[in-house]
Amino acid sequence: MPETASGLSVGSLGCEPDSDKDGVVDSKDKCPKSPRCATVDENGCDLDSDKDGVVDSKDKCPESPEGAKVNESGCELDSDNDGVADSKDKCPESPKGAKVNAEGCELDSDKDGVVDSKDKCPESPEGAKVNEEGCELDSDKDGVVDSKDKCQESPEGAKVNEEGCELDSDKDGVVDSKDKCQESPEG
Repeated sequence: MPETASGLSVGSLGCEPDSDKDGVVDSKDKCPKSPRCATVDENGCDLDSDKDGVVDSKDKCPESPEGAKVNESGCELDSDNDGVADSKDKCPESPKGAKVNAEGCELDSDKDGVVDSKDKCPESPEGAKVNEEGCELDSDKDGVVDSKDKCQESPEGAKVNEEGCELDSDKDGVVDSKDKCQESPEG
């Protein structure tokens, strides 16, 4: 190629060459090896439109928020692998594989205050009082949960019906735990 008085090479048409074909002539190109036909700035350097540190030609997620932590592909990190990007994750330490809402927080499907991954009784009624495992309380320990117990004061160990009320086996009006004559006739 012929040289100009300044020592620059010129193409056959009298134009300065643009070796990487990015639209910036070689003498002004600060990034002479930018990808062919890449969108570049005035210095010939590949743009990083979303300012995430990954140039547009390699950015698979070109709209990640500025300042977000991204991987080598330019996609936001999801540190807890819950499907919600760290910048939107209000619960960044949810267990791997846990079902989460749009904010990255674990679900509490039965709305009992215990997240699903720790809930041993995932179908307790909404608003029911539950223990740390998500199971309904049985305050009088009669085997009938409080929400279904119509006699919540029955003594521990007493035999009760499905409503949590003590049995009166001989139907004499005295519950079995207090009946000294459990075989007296009805009436």
